[in-house]
Amino acid sequence: MHSTSAEPGVRTRRRLIAASLVSSFGDGLYVPLTMLFIYSLTGLSLTSIGAGLTVAGLCALAFMRVAGVLIDRFSGRRVLIGVLASRAAGFAAYPFADSYPAFLMVALVVAVGMWASSPSLHALIGEIAQGAELGVPVARLTLRGRRTRAAASGAVIFTLSFAAFAVLPQLTSGTSAVVAVLGVAVLYTVGELVHSAPSQNLSIQSAPDHLRGRYLSTYQLFWSVCRTIAPMLLGFLLDAGRWHLWTVLALLVLTGAATSGGDPLR
Repeated sequence: MHSTSAEPGVRTRRRLIAASLVSSFGDGLYVPLTMLFIYSLTGLSLTSIGAGLTVAGLCALAFMRVAGVLIDRFSGRRVLIGVLASRAAGFAAYPFADSYPAFLMVALVVAVGMWASSPSLHALIGEIAQGAELGVPVARLTLRGRRTRAAASGAVIFTLSFAAFAVLPQLTSGTSAVVAVLGVAVLYTVGELVHSAPSQNLSIQSAPDHLRGRYLSTYQLFWSVCRTIAPMLLGFLLDAGRWHLWTVLALLVLTGAATSGGDPLR
């Protein structure tokens, strides 16, 4: 009886893990592939395309509050299905965006769906998986200690990876450089795994049940702002010099770790 009743929960957790991985993979590919596709379709400069994506992302932030209200009213699952459908419609419309205004409109639809999908997914996790404990080994390990400490530890790993990226050009080149970059990318991924589980749990468990959607939308709002302004900031820092980008990123994540109240050294 026990195994039979537990099986649906196991299947649900596996589906959630798979959906999260697919969503994260797609989010990572969205900006570079969209820029390349629109460039080949319209001939617009990459600078104007990047600026358009930033503008669309900023405009989409206005819908975050609405997304939180909808999550509280209709549940995370229903809102997630709706925003994923809207993103799919936006992707399907991109081949017809042969002018700059049309591109901006489609980018806005996709950005609204992208920003709203994360809080709705987290709300769904909170609804059916009791605080986002999905059976992922890293999540179980980080949940044993203070969540702020685990999140801060992830920030320290981020900093180490940024420092490694900064010094790699001076230490290696050619094929060995490719291997070194992949190794540092693995280190960065470990930091993301260590950081994401406790930070998401904090956002979920700190919210009252009836206001979970609003809390998660506010949490996602800050992430969305960062992801929206990132292309312009990264471009500026890359133009400023080779080491500027990694230094600023390291300082930002360390500042975030300090303000979170977590001390990874204790």
